[in-house]
Amino acid sequence: MSLPFIPSYLQDSSKGRTKSTLIYKNGYAVPRQPTNSSTLLASGGGEPTLSWDPELTYTVVKRAASPIEKAKTTQVEHESLAFEAYYHEKVQYSASETSRVRRVTICYFLRDQSIMINEKRDPNSGLPQGIVLKRQRVSRSGMAAVGNEDVLRPRDFAVGSDVVLFARSYHVYDADFFTRTYFYDNEHLELDDPEPVPDDSNTLRKKQLLETKSLPPVSGGTPDKLQLKKFLENDKRVLRFFSYWDDRANAAAFGQLRKFQLHFFLADDSLQIVEDIKPNSGVLPAPVFMRRTKPPASFGDVNQIRIGSAVEVHARTFIVYDLDEFTKDYFRKNHGVTDFTPVKLDEPQEAAPVVAPITDPALFLIPKPAKKNFQKLLGNDRKVLRFAASIENGRGTDDKRSFIISYYLADDTLSIYEPPQRNSGVVGGKFLERRQVQKPKSKELYRESDLFVGAIIEVFNHRFKLRNADDYAFNYMEANTDAFPASDIDNIQKKLRALIASNSQLSVDVIQEAFRQFDTDSSGTISLAEFKQVIEACGFNLSDQEVITLMRRYDLDGDGTISYEEFSLVLSQ
Repeated sequence: MSLPFIPSYLQDSSKGRTKSTLIYKNGYAVPRQPTNSSTLLASGGGEPTLSWDPELTYTVVKRAASPIEKAKTTQVEHESLAFEAYYHEKVQYSASETSRVRRVTICYFLRDQSIMINEKRDPNSGLPQGIVLKRQRVSRSGMAAVGNEDVLRPRDFAVGSDVVLFARSYHVYDADFFTRTYFYDNEHLELDDPEPVPDDSNTLRKKQLLETKSLPPVSGGTPDKLQLKKFLENDKRVLRFFSYWDDRANAAAFGQLRKFQLHFFLADDSLQIVEDIKPNSGVLPAPVFMRRTKPPASFGDVNQIRIGSAVEVHARTFIVYDLDEFTKDYFRKNHGVTDFTPVKLDEPQEAAPVVAPITDPALFLIPKPAKKNFQKLLGNDRKVLRFAASIENGRGTDDKRSFIISYYLADDTLSIYEPPQRNSGVVGGKFLERRQVQKPKSKELYRESDLFVGAIIEVFNHRFKLRNADDYAFNYMEANTDAFPASDIDNIQKKLRALIASNSQLSVDVIQEAFRQFDTDSSGTISLAEFKQVIEACGFNLSDQEVITLMRRYDLDGDGTISYEEFSLVLSQ
């Protein structure tokens, strides 16, 4: 079965194989022309050879770039030619001029043969300037190029030629050094010398205004044009005098020495006074003391002002004590002044206020969180001491309520949880969100050493008594006896032996009798609660934490009870 006659494939019946109709010659893709009529015959047919044009089927074949073209593209990828040109613009509704010459720069980008036109900005011209034509490809007809339309080449912009772009005629009068070198090396053309640019009436008037010092007034009684010349020469040039006004002699109680800056604008001989206001000085924050206006007659000639001079403005005397660099340079070049030694002010030395550092984050204007001890956070992460507690408020209805107080060693925070109890009348759940808690009537936080069995803590006017703890809490307290001295078994034993030695009435028989008295079931062992009663009956003043430490140390079998034999080890050691 033969293949159908589809694009880019022809059936060769003589060789029995399919070949492509596209071949490459010298790196370019070109269509393969049929060699005989058998390649165009349908299967089993004998029709004559067809007149076939590959471009009708495949449109225009896009040829691959040769190595020479690739190297050329890389070379000119970031290069552009710059041509200086001008065009004439008609001016309507003006009695002084009918046309104006506008100078532009034509940039020709060699990479894609695109053009951009930019007009240089002329200060104080009042004309919209900048980009005249955005970067795009332009055809020889002067309009935007479409498809493969012939575009403008660099030779079209030779010096002295006229180029029409979008119905506007540009005359090229010069080119930069790189453009001239490019034409000489690549186009084998040496560009002409720069041509002069014609002056319009507006340009001639500006030149005449800058060259002359006196012009006759124009008709209609308008003022002399020297003011315009002065503005053009001195625009944005300001003399700055640093001065002060001392009012301490006139108002002894409320007078003060205040600093000002006198700004004299050379463009129109106007004066502005600005006050230097220090932070927290108590002065109304209005920095402009006198807005820009013509100076009063008492101001005098600005060219006669020197450092130390007194300048009177509206019945206030300002003493100049320093100048800025531009003003110094102005007086040095125009008046030959060389001494610019500043005047030392007689102002009181204000002692810097001593502000105590704020240590409490709550006292900041914007409260800041306290800095965390990351070493403590990493070392005590997920370490929690849990205690069983009861509330101590004197109300009998709360006696049966139980709480779990969790102390987080990582950041010294507390959380309180109340286990729900059925038919108790109290909704259980979270009693206190995890947070740092301060001791009553103090800014000190509760620490780990403040929590042990038997301790009473007050949390927001609620008193809790710690009655028990989990095994992890007991093990932690016994391992850190410096913070929990009530869990130090050695100190407890020394305390017991000291009590027995100081009380002659205590003997082994008395202790044994008390042990048997509280052993109600005659099992030979007693529980923790009964062990506490034995300790109290023997006159031993031990805390709940110390009793639990003894119980945990000598409960050898770990059943929660202690026998007399186990307790006798306490007395014998």
